[in-house]
Amino acid sequence: MPGVAFALGAQLTSNVDGSAITGLAVTATLKPDTSAGPAACADTPSCATTSGTGLDAGCQLALPCVGRFVLEACAEVRACEWEASGSEGHGR
Repeated sequence: MPGVAFALGAQLTSNVDGSAITGLAVTATLKPDTSAGPAACADTPSCATTSGTGLDAGCQLALPCVGRFVLEACAEVRACEWEASGSEGHGR
């Protein structure tokens, strides 16, 4: 439902040994899913949190309008010089 805020948290896991990766900056962004048809707006709200800290009341997002959106979360892992990213569809 547009306008209803929800808090986010980020939990990162090593693909080498399965251990938790904590303390990394994570950016979460809601983007319109254009493959499912147009959204009623083109807004892309985002917020930043830290991995491993649980739900973060300071990082809240809300669907900006009616449409299908993708929630994308990205963290830059400097020690390995690669970027981790994931997404999940949400909507209407």
